[in-house]
Amino acid sequence: MKDIRPEPLKHRLQLPTNLASIPVGQDFLMSVLRKENAPEDFIRKMRLVLDEALTNAIEHGGISAGVDTISLSCQMIESSFQIQVEDFQGRMFDPEYFRRIAVAKGWGKGGRGILLIDSIVDHMAYLIEPGKHTILYMEITAPWLKTSESKTSP
Repeated sequence: MKDIRPEPLKHRLQLPTNLASIPVGQDFLMSVLRKENAPEDFIRKMRLVLDEALTNAIEHGGISAGVDTISLSCQMIESSFQIQVEDFQGRMFDPEYFRRIAVAKGWGKGGRGILLIDSIVDHMAYLIEPGKHTILYMEITAPWLKTSESKTSP
């Protein structure tokens, strides 16, 4: 059976599964966004989103599973910015369960990444193929492009 996966996005980076990779991934993402003339507040939001997504992929889909790399890809399509973070463990989990717990329980460290990402992006989805990979897909409207498009429309 073929792997079930969306096509990788235009800009791609493989990262080692260690937490020191997070700033490397963030720098990569910031570079892509700056080339797209993204405003700094949008870039800050995407850095936070990526910090949470990479941390989860590294800690739950990389380090604990002995997997060496994770993948980050992103691209601008029309007036939306898309990001994919992929680990190569493919461990089943229920993202909705963790979202509900984060809302209901006031615990200390950790456990709120999915809820935080969901509060910032317009759309997020997980594609999990057990034992092969987990892909977190995120999409957010690029408001500076939407504004400029509406200014040029008749």
